Amino acid sequence: MFRNYLGFVFFIVTSSLSLSATAQDLATTTVEAEPFKQMVYLDGIVEAVQQATLFAQTSGRVIKLGYDVDDFVKKGSVIARLRNTEQKARFNQAKAGRDAAKAEAQKARLEYKRVSGLFAKKLVSASLKDKAEAALKSAEAALNGANARFDEAQEQLDHTVIRAPFSGTLTKRHIELGETLQMGQPVVSGVSEQNALRFNVQIPQRLIETARKLASVDVILHDGRHITADQITVFPTADSKTHSFQLRAQVFSDQYRLYPGMFVKIGLETGLKSQLSVPASSVIHRSELNAVYVLDNGRVLLRQVRLGPALNGRQVILSGLQVGEKIVTLPNQAAIAIKAQLQGE
Repeated sequence: MFRNYLGFVFFIVTSSLSLSATAQDLATTTVEAEPFKQMVYLDGIVEAVQQATLFAQTSGRVIKLGYDVDDFVKKGSVIARLRNTEQKARFNQAKAGRDAAKAEAQKARLEYKRVSGLFAKKLVSASLKDKAEAALKSAEAALNGANARFDEAQEQLDHTVIRAPFSGTLTKRHIELGETLQMGQPVVSGVSEQNALRFNVQIPQRLIETARKLASVDVILHDGRHITADQITVFPTADSKTHSFQLRAQVFSDQYRLYPGMFVKIGLETGLKSQLSVPASSVIHRSELNAVYVLDNGRVLLRQVRLGPALNGRQVILSGLQVGEKIVTLPNQAAIAIKAQLQGE
């Protein structure tokens, strides 16, 4: 490796020899300054748009588990069943009470109707009519109470069957078969389908005004791919401890194979800045050295440069070149020309 490095240094030195015979045949371009987007990159986290932990809303022993971690569950599918003997008994009791209250209420309505008809014909007293009306109100109140108890019993019975609130994948199971659950105990956790994901990032307060004007952000994945997220929400308040604002960007696609909890880079455009740039293909890379071939008064010089970001086939040059200088766009041509010239001397 050291020998190769010495050879490369020798190549740099000898490349400055005169090439006036071949320099005019090389493909060149002029170094120009053009506006480039200025980006700030921050760490972000992938989140599911929908994620939830289901809790037991009644007590009972687990008698069936339909799914486990990493299983895909459709909306409404039964995740777990609890023993419902007690809930079913209360439901039947409430149903019987409701049926009895319905019968009493119907009886009171008929009696009130009969007494009201007799009162209109002046065949009964007003006190008898008032008594029938009070009995009707009492029966209707009893029916309302019976209906409430029936609805409560029905809900408690329904809670013994735990169903998925949305389609998605289970990420954690908190219970085991045969375990007795208490009300409020976690059952399973899960996330929605991966066709909709969002990215959360903390924005420093110095960038908040810039962030609020953004129409999109650049999301860089772990493998270098870029995603443009154009549904952006900037939270209206800062965190009291970090004094940063939360930005949430959303993307609707399942092609990226992302999972909640993964890290990504979020790029925020902060403005434009005029910078020197050259075609990316004109830059050569040797170990830690980056350089371009410069055409100077009929000579080709290999000049080291410091690089900025690359975008759309253009390479930003931070130092080493000046506006108006000519560089060789095809480094291989310059190398061949130098070799031919050296062999001819």
